[in-house]
Amino acid sequence: MRRALLIGINEYPERGDILTACLNDVNDFAEFLVSKCDFEYENVRLLTERRATKDEILKRLNWLVKSSGGSPFFWKSVTCAPCR
Repeated sequence: MRRALLIGINEYPERGDILTACLNDVNDFAEFLVSKCDFEYENVRLLTERRATKDEILKRLNWLVKSSGGSPFFWKSVTCAPCR
């Protein structure tokens, strides 16, 4: 069974950085996995913005590893903030 965990964070409140593409990236990649790579929609989990806490990430990684039955897929969108 194929499973994926995708994490996208545009706003980092403690640093004040606001990125622009991470949420679009995870949504687009989730669609790609389902439409082109035969992932079932319910087996692609997204964590975004403030929901992507340490506890939630660890909980989803546990789900991913224990239930994947093979090689799990983990992807995090990273975009650099402009230099100031």
